[in-house]
Amino acid sequence: PKATIAQRIVRAKKALTGVAFEVPGRADFPERLSAVLSVIYLVFNEGYSASSGQTWIRDELCSEALRLGRVLAVLA
Repeated sequence: PKATIAQRIVRAKKALTGVAFEVPGRADFPERLSAVLSVIYLVFNEGYSASSGQTWIRDELCSEALRLGRVLAVLA
């Protein structure tokens, strides 16, 4: 339901208020790579075989995972 999603967003925003965001330096990339690859894989997997909803394939998630993979390849 939309109300539930809206409430989750409000709670998430409150939880993140005041949290500093830092872009990691290149030296930190190797230790973070595994986690980033896992997230990209999960995004693609959800797009290819959706766990909920009316459609099995969610093209926008597949496309976003591919885009992120390409960005990551350029950074590597």
